Formats: sequence, structure tokens, C-alpha cells
Amino acid sequence: MLDNDFLKTFGECDFVYSTRENEKMPESFIQLLSILGIEFQNLKHIDRTIQYSKIIIPDESFWVEKDKGYLFCGQYKKCIDIIRDYGIKNYKKLNNNKFYFTCSRLRNNRQFGEEDLELFFESQGYTIIAPEEYSFFEQLNIFLNCDSFASTIGSSSHNCIFMKDNTNLYLIPRAYYLTGYQETLNQVNKLNVTYIDSSVSIYTNSNAPWNGPFYYYVSRSLKECFHDYNNYNNEFKDFEKYCIISLLKNKVIGSSNYY
Repeated sequence: MLDNDFLKTFGECDFVYSTRENEKMPESFIQLLSILGIEFQNLKHIDRTIQYSKIIIPDESFWVEKDKGYLFCGQYKKCIDIIRDYGIKNYKKLNNNKFYFTCSRLRNNRQFGEEDLELFFESQGYTIIAPEEYSFFEQLNIFLNCDSFASTIGSSSHNCIFMKDNTNLYLIPRAYYLTGYQETLNQVNKLNVTYIDSSVSIYTNSNAPWNGPFYYYVSRSLKECFHDYNNYNNEFKDFEKYCIISLLKNKVIGSSNYY
């Protein structure tokens, strides 16, 4: 976000960035930068060893403090508001206002059983979205069309920061824990958040639970939340595959590290 005071102090500096293994910058991230007034072509990609006499590293705007959890500053909220305002100005009404964001179509996916969640939410009138198939501009418009949004907790659910106030969020934890990031991001805007237990990730390693793999199913809690008690496929499809991959991934069978 480039305001006049910032440009007066740092406008003559090189703005540099690096990527993991020199990967190409995702187009969606370039689109996000453009909303904040940052032209990507003016940034310098550091793809080899280089030396500067002085390097200025921006301070964190979203961080964790001992005994306080995750925190964010006013500047972080200001950036989010600029992006939301851009989305509102370029708003295009869609045919639906209920969306479920899925991770099931990603390669090397760590999640099993999400297809059954998709079927359930589709039956509730939700449009199923694989966000990686849309540009950031398109995703932002979807977020601002949302009256009701659902997903498993992860990168998809973190996008709640771009949604309009009073959006209803239905979030399914990946395992026995809640992600600290998500709990804090829920407070960036005024949202109506409901957590629903609909996972049975019994082989998640307690030392690194974020590594998964994770297993989802249409639980009684999910049915009760939507007052829908129809018979959905609860045969735990691919559960055996989930168990085998979990055990191979962690290279331990019967360890006390599992829940």
C-alpha cells in the first residue's frame, strides 16, 4: 500500500522480492498487489545471490505473541479495507449467494472425504468453488456476493477477511484443534461464525497436526446444524486409504502421538 508519506521516504529504493525455488509469482497475487497500488513490473525479482549496502525489511502486521495469541495491527486492517472497497466498487451480482470452497481438486491433496461434504452443501443450495480455478478479482467478487460461506479450515477459510460484514461462515476444523490464524482472522470483520465438527482425522500427529492427512464425513453435527436429516453417504469412502497414507506418512504404527 503506497501512500504519499511512504513514497516520500522510500520511493527511491529498489523494491525486491524472492520466491521459493525461483517460482513464478502467481497471477492472483499480482492482481492483489495492483489493488494496493503496487505495480508488479516495478518490483525486482531476486533470483541469484546479490549484495546490497542496506536492506529495509517491513515490520510484521500479523504476528503471534506469547500468552496473547495472534494479533494484527491497524495497518493490516486498512489494507484489507482497501481491497474490500475495490471489490465493492467493481461488484458484479452472481446468481447465488451461498458458496462452498473446496480443496478436493488440488494435486497432492492431504484431505480425504471432502467430496461427501461437497454433495451435502450442494444439497443445501451452495455453489461448489475450487478457488485455484479463479483469478483473485473473480474470487473477491464471490466473497462479496456471499451471504453464506462454508469450507474446511485452511487457506480457503482465511479469505473471510475479504467478506462483507454479517456474512454467515460455517467452518469445519481439519482435526481436533482450531487454527489460531482462523480465530483471529474471524475478528478482522464482523462475521457470524459457526464451527461444525465433521472430521475424523484419527491419525493426525499431535506434534505437527497441521501436516495431516485429514478425513471428513457428513456428521450428525453437520446435519443438525442445517436441520437436514436425510441419508447421505456415510460409508467412509476411502477411509482405508486415508489410514494407510497416514501411517506411511508418519512412519509409526500405534504411536502414542496419535489421537
